[in-house]
Amino acid sequence: MKYAPLALVLLLVAPAVAQEEPDPAQILKDLTAANKEKDLTVAAALIDQIAELAKSSKDQKALEPLAKELTKTFKLAKGNWGTKRKILDTLGALRAKGGLSLLKKTATMKDPKTDDFVSLKVQALLALGQFADSKLVDTILDQSKDREVKVAEAAYTAMAGYGVAKGKVRRKAAEGLMKRIEAEYPYTTGGTNSKNPGEAAIKRWDTLRKPIIDALQAVCHENTINDINNWREWWKENKKNARAWKNKKSA
Repeated sequence: MKYAPLALVLLLVAPAVAQEEPDPAQILKDLTAANKEKDLTVAAALIDQIAELAKSSKDQKALEPLAKELTKTFKLAKGNWGTKRKILDTLGALRAKGGLSLLKKTATMKDPKTDDFVSLKVQALLALGQFADSKLVDTILDQSKDREVKVAEAAYTAMAGYGVAKGKVRRKAAEGLMKRIEAEYPYTTGGTNSKNPGEAAIKRWDTLRKPIIDALQAVCHENTINDINNWREWWKENKKNARAWKNKKSA
């Protein structure tokens, strides 16, 4: 009978060694050097580490310099669209003020010339939603008016991120969403459409209905309402109801 080498046996039964959390200071140093050398390969690898750090770090101050340095990597990436999208996504996960300027500029760009630019705008909007910041509600919802349905869909999807915000902020988000639902709904007068909506308006609504409803369910903490008229009734009854906008207790 053959036996496994002792070293292999010890390796199999040894307890797993916990991985050390990435060091923000070292990652920043490495990313700064990569940007200086215009080494996008190294920078791209570091983005993955920063994304992991964003999930685990409780030191928000340590994340701020990383966000600022990532904006430099974004400029370095130029036509590397995949890397650019990953940077925007990581800036959203970091939720650091150092990344806000780039995210807002990208999310509000006018008339993107190509699908690649549209994809950047979409990713920037989704990233902004992760901040759940009251000051960003109008910025995001303004982009829901975009003729490009992918952009509008991203704006509404981003609003669902406000489900974790404080009650006052959630109410502001809900109020904005209710105004948009009246503008998007193609079967009533008073909005942007008429009683006899065109095919384009109906098609747009078919795409946007679910993300709008999902966003309302998230910010209002009501996950069973799907009908437009029911949402109108709910809003009428609860927009001034303090209990509907109580801050959610942390676990």
